[in-house]
Amino acid sequence: MRKLSLVILGVLTIILSIAPTASADKESRPLPREVVTVLDRLSLTGELSDADRAVLRKHPEIAAQVLDPAKITATSKTTTVAGSNAFQSATGVAARHCHISEGQISGHSVLGSTVYVWHHRADWCADNVTVQSFHYRQGWATELASTMYFRGVTANWNSPTPSGYAESFMQAHIENCIFKYGCINSNYPWVKIKTWANGHWYDEVGH
Repeated sequence: MRKLSLVILGVLTIILSIAPTASADKESRPLPREVVTVLDRLSLTGELSDADRAVLRKHPEIAAQVLDPAKITATSKTTTVAGSNAFQSATGVAARHCHISEGQISGHSVLGSTVYVWHHRADWCADNVTVQSFHYRQGWATELASTMYFRGVTANWNSPTPSGYAESFMQAHIENCIFKYGCINSNYPWVKIKTWANGHWYDEVGH
C-alpha cells in the first residue's frame, strides 16, 4: 500500500510540474513574424490595409488589442432648458436658454470592439443675440481597453464670448500598446462643439 501511494504521489508531482511549464511556454512564445511585420508597418505609417487586417484576424487574441485607425465613430447629445436657473453651472448667467452639449468619439479594435471613448462636454447659454458664455467645460475618457493608455489632454480651448458664434475644443492623447510587442502608435481624438446665439449647435470630431 505504501508503495502504491508513493507511485501515485510521483505521478501527481510530474503532472503538476508539466502543466505550468506548458502554460509558461505559450506565454513566452514570440509574436508570429507576419504579425510583427504588420505592427511594424502600423507603427511607421499609422495605417492598416485590408491585407494587414486579414493577417491580424488570423490571430484574434492580437487583433483584439490593436486599434484600427479606420474604425472611428461619433455620437452627440444635448440637454436644453429655458432660462439659466435649471443648471447649477449656469447660476448667475442672464440668458434666454441654456444647453449641455456633449460630443463623443469612439475607437475600435480590428475585431470591432470598443477600446476607448473620448468625451467633451460644454455647458453654455445664449440670448438669441450672442452666446453668453461657456460656464462649464470638461473632457474625459471611458471604456479604455487594457491596451489603451490615456496620456492626458493635449489641447483645451474655447473662443471668446459673448459672441454670435463660439466654439469649445478638447483633444486627448491615447496610446495603443500591445502585449509582447510594445506601444505601436498614438491616437489624438478630439471633439469640437460649435454653438450659435439662437441655440443651434453641432459637434465635429477627428483623431
